[in-house]
Amino acid sequence: MNGTDVISMRARIGAALATVEGIDGRETPPRIPARGQAWAEWRWTDPIAMTGTEATWDVHVALPGALTEDQVLAGDGLLEAVLEVLEQLGVVSRVEPTTLVIEQGGAQMPCLTYTLTTVQ
Repeated sequence: MNGTDVISMRARIGAALATVEGIDGRETPPRIPARGQAWAEWRWTDPIAMTGTEATWDVHVALPGALTEDQVLAGDGLLEAVLEVLEQLGVVSRVEPTTLVIEQGGAQMPCLTYTLTTVQ
């Protein structure tokens, strides 16, 4: 997978995420994430002998609110819808609740993070 392949797949992931109701699918991470935004972060690429490459992505979906109940309800509502569109692009091996630091002072954003593997 070369740089062009990474850019192309990142665009495809962003476009797929944008089809989920309530999600602002993006090609690149937002400067300051807001609830409902989703983007892919390329993690690594493994060569596959004679056939191409396999890329692994972390796909983040920012959840609303600092209250645990709000996070759980928002995550529950999005879990399957996002999973369904990502599985059209590759294999999702994990979905987990995560927290991203969004400001230098330590402000955090609750997220769902999907581990997606695609083949080029």
